[in-house]
Amino acid sequence: WNSNYIGVWHLKDGTTLNALDSTSNANNGTISNATAATSQVDGGGDFNGTSALISTSDIAAIDSQGAISFSAWVKTDSTAGDKSITGKWDGTFGHFFQTGGSTYGGGDDIAFGLDGNKFVYTTGNFISTGVWIHIVATFDDALPGAANEEYRVYINAISRSLTSFSGNPNDINTTRASTATFEIGRLNSSLSRYWDGILDEVRVASVAHSAGWVATEYNNQ
Repeated sequence: WNSNYIGVWHLKDGTTLNALDSTSNANNGTISNATAATSQVDGGGDFNGTSALISTSDIAAIDSQGAISFSAWVKTDSTAGDKSITGKWDGTFGHFFQTGGSTYGGGDDIAFGLDGNKFVYTTGNFISTGVWIHIVATFDDALPGAANEEYRVYINAISRSLTSFSGNPNDINTTRASTATFEIGRLNSSLSRYWDGILDEVRVASVAHSAGWVATEYNNQ
């Protein structure tokens, strides 16, 4: 894993859940109520939708980045409501990468935000219960700042159309600083948004991976 990677959690091995970070950054996770499960790549984490999560430290490297990528394989047991894949949220600032929710898009869409209510979401029926999909969300402030062009959401390596929610997400030129811990499977205790299903190969990088990179990664896995 090159120096662009902030964290890589394989969540292996299908028998005993492992939340260690595979990069040299040692952003290792603490497991709460998540269990091991058969998954897309050598096991994953099964989250119960009510109390399971994996928490790490306040990963400062996620803050104040002009470019970033979040990715994961996901399989949900429910498309109802908001369900967080990853989050680093202090109640006001941070990021979220999630499926759904009830107030925008719907539970079968993907929402990606870096600051408060300024975020983007896909529009379409992309999530089905019991089906594995690969999701990548990227932000790059160097891209044009109109019509959500700084943001990309790829589902199974295909870039999807995005809609803004409550404000212009392109006003954000870096990921916002947040004092919260980075969590897998929940968006902190105040908002909950617990994941219900299995997550695998959760990765964060301080670059905006290209469409070619995303397609190669998807095809390889």
